[in-house]
Amino acid sequence: MLDFKKLAQLAVAVTLAALVVLCPIDARATVPGTVSVEGLLSATSGGPASDGNYVVQFALFAEEKGGNPLWSDGPVAIAVKGGLWTYVLGSQVPLTPQVVGGPALWLSLQVAQDAELPRQPVGSGFFAQRAAIAEAMACSGCIVASHLDPGVLAGYVKAASLAKIATSGSFSDLSGGPDLSAYVKANSLHKVAGTGVYADLSGKPTVPKLGETCGTGLVLRGFGADGSLDCVPGFDPKNLPPDAIDEVSNGLIFNQFVEAVPGKADTPIVDGLLAGTSDVLEVPDIGLIQGVWINVDLTNSDVSKIEILLYAPGNAQPYALYKGTKAGSVLKASFNKDTPLAVGDLNKDWVGKNPKGLWSLLVRDLAQGSGGVNDGKFTWSIQLQTLSTKKIEVKGDLLVQGAFKFGESATPPVACSAATQGYAYMEPASAALRVCRKGKWNAVLFQECGNGVLEYGEQCDDGSNNADAPNKCRLSCDKPKCGDKIADNATGEQCDDGNGVDNDDCSNSCKSPFPLTAFSVASSAGAWPTAMGTIPAQAGKKIVISKIGICGDSDATSGPNVFSAKGAGLDFTWASGQNQPACTYFLSPTPPKNASRGFTFKAVSHVGNVGEAVSVTWESHIDYDGLYCTDTDELGNVYNDVGGSSVRVWVLYQYQ
Repeated sequence: MLDFKKLAQLAVAVTLAALVVLCPIDARATVPGTVSVEGLLSATSGGPASDGNYVVQFALFAEEKGGNPLWSDGPVAIAVKGGLWTYVLGSQVPLTPQVVGGPALWLSLQVAQDAELPRQPVGSGFFAQRAAIAEAMACSGCIVASHLDPGVLAGYVKAASLAKIATSGSFSDLSGGPDLSAYVKANSLHKVAGTGVYADLSGKPTVPKLGETCGTGLVLRGFGADGSLDCVPGFDPKNLPPDAIDEVSNGLIFNQFVEAVPGKADTPIVDGLLAGTSDVLEVPDIGLIQGVWINVDLTNSDVSKIEILLYAPGNAQPYALYKGTKAGSVLKASFNKDTPLAVGDLNKDWVGKNPKGLWSLLVRDLAQGSGGVNDGKFTWSIQLQTLSTKKIEVKGDLLVQGAFKFGESATPPVACSAATQGYAYMEPASAALRVCRKGKWNAVLFQECGNGVLEYGEQCDDGSNNADAPNKCRLSCDKPKCGDKIADNATGEQCDDGNGVDNDDCSNSCKSPFPLTAFSVASSAGAWPTAMGTIPAQAGKKIVISKIGICGDSDATSGPNVFSAKGAGLDFTWASGQNQPACTYFLSPTPPKNASRGFTFKAVSHVGNVGEAVSVTWESHIDYDGLYCTDTDELGNVYNDVGGSSVRVWVLYQYQ
């Protein structure tokens, strides 16, 4: 839809539409009361108006400007395509010879409710209407067509023989003409269409000015309407306000706090004591403050007789917080916050400074009462809004990549109180981490598993005897338990596979359908190697050996004795005695036990092939000393091999 308010130009060409061509002059002849006009409707941008129907009003004037219309037609709708339009004037209101009989005519066009467009002069086509006046006149002695020699009309053609375009001159009356709907008239184009010059463009974009810079410390924010650079100060941490850390950290880090330093609670007020009752508190080094106020909660039989003075560090003159301006028995106020001071300016004296030091509050009961009698009490505190140079607060989780170090101090850096509970520091002399808790700096106890001392969090600690082995305190200082993948027979475990499957070869209570079994044979053979026996195979099961042992004549002064286990994919040896031969495992010498010698054991882990047996062989022996085995194994089997020198081999196994 065209915005009629943007229409600014009208070019109108008026052509004569087949009114009268040569015809006999006859007083009865009639002249058509219409004239065909065409024109170009342009938009303010310079191009043709949008295609569509427009409501317009036509009029004829005798003057170029002003005056009253001689004739008007409309409102009527005209069709516009490519800016071009045509219309037959007089098609609704006929044109009369009296209208067009003047010496000059101006055609007016008004689009919708917009202002009248500039009037255009009318061409000679209208004079055919003026001829109609002459036809209506009586004529005597006139020459008519019958008086003329036919040869005179030899160069003429009858109007009825002409095509319509011969008298209208309108392109729309041309038959078989080219389709020019895709074209525009040259005079409707903007100047730049013909020149191609950038300067002839209207509405040109703003182009940055070349050769300009923002200068030192400035950065480019954008461009001005004239192409100039819009420069602003660049980021400089020195220009940040001291309290901007919360803004630049997205509200995660703060260095602004409200510190409360409490005074003594329920300090009694002595009635009639002009010297007053005072209380002193110490403000620690908390950095620069941004605000300060004093909270006072006081009761007295008549608070209108009370005076409250505040003494600050380094100030000889006190601040008068209150001078009996209220009645009643209770006074509760935040002086310098919601209640102004009576005398003095805390903000002027302390904002931007460090309030470290002793502050005291003096309360005087000026009533003439009984001296020495308590009349009420007061509790007070100093509230300090700080811009801290001593600490920061982190809201959310603190994730540190790398080490985190507590600060060291030979003495507590601050007093331990409810306000500082949770503070911590390292004490270098004792290498202790001290934490403020319940008003005391307590040393944190560190667990050192393996030092032989049972400490907090430990279940056991046997020092160097800790081992991830059966019936041992574990290396983690945890007691043996079912599920740790170590079978501890001392606690009744028959197996321990560490899983949660209850119906396999080891239940969740560490019981096995194939319990631990000891293979043990004693011998005093004089020839070696000697077969000691076989651990039999079971179909579909594996032999699992978890411990080996030797008992009897294999102590520190005899032996050594060497045994082997072979078969089911296993092949290993073990020995014990006065010296160490080549073997897989060398056990400690057999210890004295009862009347002779006991067992020496070694925990191992060997798993044989499925369905295969394991053979045990006594491979070699040196130096009998008349010793034998007198001991009980961990399964409760009792051995007493009395009757001369002998050695007993022992293997703990089960099927899986």
